[in-house]
Parts: sequence; C-alpha cells; structure tokens
Amino acid sequence: MIEPLGKGRKVHRDVGKAYALKILNIMRHYYSLRDIEKILDLPAQTIWKYVNLVAVPEEKTVAKIISKVSELRIIDKLVDESIREFRENPVNVLSRPGFLKLFSYVAEIFVGDAKIDLVMPISSGAMILSSYLATELLSAICPFIERPIQDRKGYAVTYYTDDNGIKFIALPKSCLKDRSTVLLVDIALEELSKLRGVSEILSRARMRIYGLVAIDASEAVLENARNVGLKVMTLKRRCH
Repeated sequence: MIEPLGKGRKVHRDVGKAYALKILNIMRHYYSLRDIEKILDLPAQTIWKYVNLVAVPEEKTVAKIISKVSELRIIDKLVDESIREFRENPVNVLSRPGFLKLFSYVAEIFVGDAKIDLVMPISSGAMILSSYLATELLSAICPFIERPIQDRKGYAVTYYTDDNGIKFIALPKSCLKDRSTVLLVDIALEELSKLRGVSEILSRARMRIYGLVAIDASEAVLENARNVGLKVMTLKRRCH
C-alpha cells in the first residue's frame, strides 16, 4: 500500500498544502470534478479553484483531503488501474500527463526528505518519467546514449546483455560529479547486468545511488538492489 503524505506523521502545513494540491491535480486527470466532489465531499467549484490555483485549501481542508485519500486508498487504486492498462498499452499510459504526475507523486513519497542531486534515466523510455520527476525534485537530469558512438571522449560506457544481445549505455562524464546523490529511473528493469554496470560507473565516480524507481523490475534486480543496500520503488510491486 502506498501511504499518502501525512498518514501517521506530522507534516508541515505548507508541505501538506503542496501535496494536497498534487493529489487533486492527479485525481483531476482520472475523475470528473463531480466525481471528486463525491469522493472528497468538497464542492466541485472549490476543487476547480484549487486545481487551477485560484485558491489554496485551508489546513482543515488539507487534512480532510489527505485523510479521505488515505481512507479510500485513491492513490493505490489509480496505480493498480494504471498497471493493468500498462500491460496492454504501455505507450498510451506513458504519454498521459496524469500518469506522469502519479508516478512522480509516488516517487516523491518514496524519496521523502532525501536530497537527490541527479535523476538518471537508464532507458530511453524512462526519459519522460525522469524529466517530470527531476522537475518535481528540483534535481538535475543526466541524458544518456544507448546507441553505438564512435567518439567516446567525454563518456563513461558500460555494457549489459538482454535477450537481444549486447547493449550499452554511455553516460556523459559531465554528469558524474563527486559525492552527488543519484536516483535511477527505468520503465521495466529486467537486466541485472544493466543495474550492475551503471552502479559500477557511478561508484568509480564516487557518487551515491539513493535507489531505483521504476514501473516494474525483475526479482533478480530487486534482490540484488536490496543486497547492496539500495532502496527500490516499483509501481507494480510497491515499495521494497
């Protein structure tokens, strides 16, 4: 279960307001204003003002929103719905602003108060997720190349294998800053060798990997990540 911000702990009121607005903006992509009105027991006109930043909810309204969302497991239900659809049409799901907001929200809860210096996508499909998440976390984002390059100057290269043969990732050395904290992002990370290869590059650069966030990951990846002390969050399997 994914716990919304505020459940079981005291939250600074400004942070609570920010996250309440994020929750409403996520819900707005999945429900009509009238549906949200029924779910949260708030007037549709008031919700419209909140999602359009015409007004900001008071503390008691923030508490009500967070409590209702937690009680009804709204975020969990939206995640489950998205995962079911993702199995059938991943491109369609990844192209939706509502899903980007949902993924980012869950990832932010996972990260908590940790300071992330760099969000690093490790597949081309993860670029859009990483871009949105980096914006929300106020972090830099590291572009990468996963096609053959002739001039490797300025890049750190790692190889990995999958069912289609040998693949590689080239990371710009300009991203590899000493003592930076990195959050890895992927769509569905199945290759343990990919995680190990990227981890080795970052370790040589004396960078700290906070963890990995993905829509899904294989058991081998999850087990290895846990064994080396990495935190892992996958939408499909929740938090590990």
